Amino acid sequence: MQMSEQALELLLETARAAAHPEQVVTGDPRKLTFIKGAKITEVAMPPPVRKAEVNSLEDLMLATRSDMATKPTIWHSSAGVVLVLNDTDRRDRVSFTLGFSGPFATLVQLASPDATKYFDQRQFLRLLRIDLGAPEPVVAPFRRLDWHTEKSAVGEIGPGRDRLGTDIQGNVAGAGDLPTDILFHVPIYSDLGERGVWPVRCEVELDLRNEKVGLIPQTGEIETAIDAAQGSIHDRLVSGLSVEGEEEIPIYYGCP
Repeated sequence: MQMSEQALELLLETARAAAHPEQVVTGDPRKLTFIKGAKITEVAMPPPVRKAEVNSLEDLMLATRSDMATKPTIWHSSAGVVLVLNDTDRRDRVSFTLGFSGPFATLVQLASPDATKYFDQRQFLRLLRIDLGAPEPVVAPFRRLDWHTEKSAVGEIGPGRDRLGTDIQGNVAGAGDLPTDILFHVPIYSDLGERGVWPVRCEVELDLRNEKVGLIPQTGEIETAIDAAQGSIHDRLVSGLSVEGEEEIPIYYGCP
C-alpha cells in the first residue's frame, strides 16, 4: 500500500515530536511543562535565590527567628548587616544596607587626602550650619572674622649670602575667641533605628595668607566613630537573638 505524501509528512512530524520534547508556556514560574508525543511532563523549578532587603535591624532579627533561617549566621560591617539563612550553602540572604548620614559623610570627605579642607567665611558658616548641623554656640564665633594681612620685603646681601624675599604676617581680630577644635555629635548612619549620634573631633586651622578657615577631623576619629556604631549594632544583635543569655547564632564583624 502506497502512503500519500500528506500522510508521510504527518508521520514524520509525529515521529519528530515523539523524539524531541517541546516546551509549553503555561505562565507558572514554579514548573516547566514539556510535551513529548502524547505525553505531558512537568518539571518542578527550584525557587530563585533569596536576596531580600529589610529596612531595619529589628526586621533582620525577625527574619533570623523565622522558618526561613535553618542554619543562620550574621555578618555586619560599615556597609550593612547580612543574614545568611543557611550557612551550609550560603546562597539565601537577607540584607540590611547601611548608608552614612549627610553630616558624617561630610566629615569622611573632609578626612580624605584630596578633599578641600579650607573655606572662606561664607562657605565655612554653611559647612557648620547646613552640612554638619552644628548648633548656634558652635557657629557664633565664626560669624565675624576681621582679617589683617601685611607684607614686608626682606633683603640680605653679604659674603655667601644673597637673599630677597617677602614675609607675610597676619592676624584675625577676635581669633582669641575661636576654638582650636570642635567636637561634633553626628549620626553615623541615616537608616531607620540607626540615627543615634556619636562624637567626632575636628581641628580648626586658620589660613591667614588666603583668609580661609580649615576644618580637619583628627586622626582616627572617623574610624573610632564607625567602630562605636558597629559595636552598638553587635550588642543589639546579641541581646535580641540570645536565648537565656546564651548566644546561639554566630555573629561576625565582617562580610560573608
